[in-house]
Amino acid sequence: MIGNWSLFACVLALLPVIIIGECEKKRVNGGQNGEPTTTAAGATNNKPDDNPTTSTTTTESIIKLLDNHLTEKLIRVINSKEGYFRGNEEYENHIDDVIRVSKLSEQFYSEKYFVYKTFVSYNQRRIELEEKISERIHELWNLLEKGSKCFDFYKKQLFALNKSLTKSNAQKANILMENKDTCSSEDNKNDQTDYSDNDNDYMFNNEYYDY
Repeated sequence: MIGNWSLFACVLALLPVIIIGECEKKRVNGGQNGEPTTTAAGATNNKPDDNPTTSTTTTESIIKLLDNHLTEKLIRVINSKEGYFRGNEEYENHIDDVIRVSKLSEQFYSEKYFVYKTFVSYNQRRIELEEKISERIHELWNLLEKGSKCFDFYKKQLFALNKSLTKSNAQKANILMENKDTCSSEDNKNDQTDYSDNDNDYMFNNEYYDY
């Protein structure tokens, strides 16, 4: 399947070059009628193509250039450590895949491109969710510092959100949705969460992360 995609990607990338090459050959050889072309001075040009490998060489060169450019992008992705990546299993799986394909040759261009686009999409969503979670965490801290009557309710949200920062994107989105509400006195009265073993786990502490 990957081989088919590789061939398809190469054909798309090289289609303009192929079309130009074919037009040039027709001009030199006299067009579709097979007649010799005439130069500006009126001379007939019957010279055959003395380098039939030129088209192939050009194609290979373009593929190589495209692959080099893509490999550079993959390396930049590997070196860019953004957000709460430490301890994030989903992120590690994606980045391991990027590292793997970055070492492949141009013959695997389509696979490399697919992995790159997949990571970019995943990572953009991850950063977006982490920013929203961080904003909510700061909101909760402000509420707690002001001595909110719903201290336990918001402390529970803070704990859950902080833990979510290194989870998968799907888990981040769900936890964010579950912990965006404001509390009522009834919510606070019914909160039975035990934080005794995790006194500092819910704290928003930047020293553990590179954000």
